[in-house]
Amino acid sequence: MNFIRCFLFFILIYGNFLSLKGQQYPSKHFTTLEGLPNNAIRSLLVDSRGLLWIGTENGLSVMENGHFTNFNESDGLAFNSCWAIAEDEIGHMWFGSYGGGVTMFDGEKFEVLSQKDGLINDRIHHLFSHQDKIYVGTSNGLSVIDIRTLQIVNVPESQSDHLQNFISGFFVQGDTLHYTTFGNGTYRIIYMDQQPVPIIEKIHSHHLIYSIGQFGDTIFSSNKGNTDRFSLHDFASKAIHGDKMGHSINWSYVKDKNKTLYVGAWGIYTKDGGIYKIENDNMVNMDQAFGVSSKKILAVAYDKERNVLYAGSNDLGLYSIRLDPSILYYPFEDRAVLAFEENANFQVILHHMGITLVNKKSGALFNINQKTFTDSKDNYVKRHQNVLPKHEDGFFELDFNIVSSDMEFYELHAQGDHFWVNTNIGIYEFNDKGAILNYLPVHSYCMGFTPEGKLLESNPYGGVRIFDDVSAMKFTTYSDQDPHTPVQLSKIGRADHALYFSSVFHGLYKYDKGEFTSMLRDNMWMEEKLKRLHYTEKGQLIIASEFGEVYMAALEPSFKIVQKIDRSEIIGNNILFLESYKENLIIGTERGLTVYNDGQIRFVDQEQGLLNRLFTSAKVMGDDLYLGTSKGYYIIKLNELLDIKEYSVRLALTEVNINHQPSSALDYSWFAYEGPSLELPYDQNTLLIAFKSVGHPFPEKLAYRYRLHPDAEWSSYRQETRIELPYLPYGTYALEVEAYDRHTGVAGIYPLIDFTIHPPMFLRSWFIITLIVLFLINIWALYIYRIRLLKNREKKKADIERRLAEIKLEALCSQMNPHFTFNAINSVQYYILKNDTAKAVAYLGKFSKLIRTTLDLSSKQRISLYEEISYLQSYVSIENSRIENRVAFCLEVDSSIDQKFTFLPPMLIQPFIENVFVHAFDSHHTDPQLHLIFSQDGEGKLHCMVKDNGMGINPARVNKFRESKGIKLVRERVQLLKGSEANQLIIDSKLGIGTNISLYLVL
Repeated sequence: MNFIRCFLFFILIYGNFLSLKGQQYPSKHFTTLEGLPNNAIRSLLVDSRGLLWIGTENGLSVMENGHFTNFNESDGLAFNSCWAIAEDEIGHMWFGSYGGGVTMFDGEKFEVLSQKDGLINDRIHHLFSHQDKIYVGTSNGLSVIDIRTLQIVNVPESQSDHLQNFISGFFVQGDTLHYTTFGNGTYRIIYMDQQPVPIIEKIHSHHLIYSIGQFGDTIFSSNKGNTDRFSLHDFASKAIHGDKMGHSINWSYVKDKNKTLYVGAWGIYTKDGGIYKIENDNMVNMDQAFGVSSKKILAVAYDKERNVLYAGSNDLGLYSIRLDPSILYYPFEDRAVLAFEENANFQVILHHMGITLVNKKSGALFNINQKTFTDSKDNYVKRHQNVLPKHEDGFFELDFNIVSSDMEFYELHAQGDHFWVNTNIGIYEFNDKGAILNYLPVHSYCMGFTPEGKLLESNPYGGVRIFDDVSAMKFTTYSDQDPHTPVQLSKIGRADHALYFSSVFHGLYKYDKGEFTSMLRDNMWMEEKLKRLHYTEKGQLIIASEFGEVYMAALEPSFKIVQKIDRSEIIGNNILFLESYKENLIIGTERGLTVYNDGQIRFVDQEQGLLNRLFTSAKVMGDDLYLGTSKGYYIIKLNELLDIKEYSVRLALTEVNINHQPSSALDYSWFAYEGPSLELPYDQNTLLIAFKSVGHPFPEKLAYRYRLHPDAEWSSYRQETRIELPYLPYGTYALEVEAYDRHTGVAGIYPLIDFTIHPPMFLRSWFIITLIVLFLINIWALYIYRIRLLKNREKKKADIERRLAEIKLEALCSQMNPHFTFNAINSVQYYILKNDTAKAVAYLGKFSKLIRTTLDLSSKQRISLYEEISYLQSYVSIENSRIENRVAFCLEVDSSIDQKFTFLPPMLIQPFIENVFVHAFDSHHTDPQLHLIFSQDGEGKLHCMVKDNGMGINPARVNKFRESKGIKLVRERVQLLKGSEANQLIIDSKLGIGTNISLYLVL
């Protein structure tokens, strides 16, 4: 019976061992629920832009960054059933449909080529790009399409009445292209003398070829139930010799960057399909490792940049498998993994059904199941029935009747070469052989070991015990009545020389040198609600609070908080564990892993492979992080995961809406906006701009913020890739986006789009300038109008004043004429009284002539100097005749004066000459002289001087002289003249010497 028990136990252990080694790669499953147009996938291809093209039975789809864009006949596709996909050498995509011909996509539009356009057959099985042509393999024959002209050339010899003549694949030997058929042989395509239509040459009749895969000089040929492997030379010759391998029917082949070959298989009538890896001439099924449940895999594709394998099934949609070995998942028969520990030889896994010990060298493992623990407890109870700990003794009393199926495990600790586990039925010590060494009938949720190696257990309600001898139940109790005794603990962490305790209500405690210290009570640190503790290999204590903050504390020379990580920097709401690796702090939450390193934050979640994030435990052992979950555990190779890689990321616009209206489809190419910079009027100022990341393996790890120009403030970070910009003011914008990569912790700034919103017309510079110019023109016009108005007024006023002056001058002249006439008559009377009739008659003749000249000149405004001199000479002659020519008259005229073209008012000088004859000389003057001088000064004025050598003006007679009627009339006339100035008339007289009269006239 014991032998049977041991055998069954070995079988149980061996079964666990198989489960333990069943690693799984991170994978995702996409169906119509995630956006696929159909779950029946016929073809896959990753193009040069990193886009995954998916041909289904009901349309075409392209996947980028986990999002699907679907196309069907209404979008321009030839037919919805897409069986083949290829990319030509200029980047155009070709899609072969089963029933509608071929569709070409140039990044902007679809173009269909069918039998109506000359295609040999509309049922397409395969497309192959070679040089500048697309080779179209159909159900019956071969067509060749020039990728630039779209000219179709058919190969009539490729057609046959054979029902199994469909083309199943293409391969290249040197520069020569070959194709295979399902049941009609393999052919070589030959171009003769540059003829546009090739000929074909049959090589061999190897038949029932469902598909082929070429990798270098090796050809894989899929047959019914097995795969043949040939050398390229053999397969392209008439005598072929291959090696058979595997089973099922392989429909598609790819090779990853590590040169591992994967195939997609579907047995049609058998259930032996799935994804296989060809390894050492064997086909190894990878369905469980890749999380693939379909047995109908018709297409596989590989993304080298992202190291992702895609598998398209004919029934369950698309699978995406990340071939990254840095995160591997191990299902553990749906066991919740609660803790990990290790010593030099073994790794220990605590799960909800017991403990598994794994030998590090051999991989062999040993299980300690629940019954083993309950049996040990029952034996102890039987032996110590009377000395079991009770509640009244200060213990948290156990229920010793708990059966093995109800057993609960709490923590696992390594101490020396042994291990300890606390449960709801007591604390156990066991070795790495699986033998239980000690049992302690104590219920404790938190336990640990002092720096001296003594067991410490915490009673949730009764203080702390430190055991000096576990087997003898010898311990020291620290009462909870002491305020420094740790109570209500959540975690115990051991540093090099001390223990630290986190309490959910009472902060941090410390045990050192046999004494407990409450840091809250001693005011060393006032944080009360603590949840997690971790001691790093760098000597720092990491503490997580109940509210999500994480603190880093230095312990030497004394306790000090050196850094705080705010909860806003940690992705997730609940901190499930704290671990560290080298310089990195690892914070586990329900969302994933936040990795903190000197201010740099990285994040790991389902996108990198952590699909099950119900973390139950964590432990860094060596370079690996072990993560327990509710159904298994992960092993994360930290040195690979945290190795920072440079990714050539760029951002591309996917949508530009202006005032809720999309941009023209002509502005887009390959699903990205490539239109011009936007020039928008002021009322088109609400923009919606969407973008995508290109070239990053984990696009969901990118968080974005934006600014509208380099001097603007950044927005807050978010994962949303749509930017709404409502009611922007006019101006010029250069939209930039900063992408923060939470996978690497690196940020980069990328220009997105430049655009200008022009101001309204009334605020544009040309409009403002026009307004200013018009305003200035109006001001100038108004000014000119005012000037002209004033000039007109001044002119009218001047005209009026001039006319008044003329009238007044005429009036003055009319006053002067009677005055002269009176004097002349006196002279005639004088001659008559002397009875000198002859002189009187002669005088009257001269006088009458002078009167006529006076009448003529006095009616004019101006006369020439020549006329004035003639007049004055006549006047002097008459006056001199009256006094018997006693006065010597001298006339001087400056030769520079043109007498006939120099004008002046008439009869201005005559009154001064008259005064000379009347007042200057008496009867006793011996040599009376009169000088009349005309000259021109430097300012262009005419200077008239009347000079005599008479008696001069007696000061006693000055007032009377000044009141002389003639002088007064001259002054008034001079003041009325245009350009009159002061001192135009100057009288200089000296008694007994003579008088000088100067008159200045503006010409």
